Amino acid sequence: MKAAIYVRVSTADQHVESQLYDLRELAAKRGFEVVKEYRDCGVSGRRARRPGLDALIADARQKKFSVVLVAAFDRVARSVKHFLQVMDEFDSGMTLTAVARKWGISRSLVCKLVKRSRAGDEGSALSPPQVVEIAHQGAAGARW
Repeated sequence: MKAAIYVRVSTADQHVESQLYDLRELAAKRGFEVVKEYRDCGVSGRRARRPGLDALIADARQKKFSVVLVAAFDRVARSVKHFLQVMDEFDSGMTLTAVARKWGISRSLVCKLVKRSRAGDEGSALSPPQVVEIAHQGAAGARW
């Protein structure tokens, strides 16, 4: 399975190497072929537009990979609203039930997160795990 890695650090004096090391190791253990690594260095997670993330999303639209590996949710987005927007980019037109099934959470929690996001609540609703996989597989269905 082809995989992409996304890493981000907030300040220029921070380094992405530890994230990369862990994610490369995870990819190797899972038998994923890493086709590209996307980086945003010295870029705040509050910014919705980031060169590395934008390139990742553009390549996801072209189906250049089927799995995205990140160290934690907050590397992708700092708010529930932005995280849901990114997920929507990976899986446009997906139903709330399908999102719940993918994430292994209840449909009511998905509805709650969407409602909070629409109301402008940018707070975090879930604690991010240490290593997270975000996957996208076209029409055949997604795997999470």
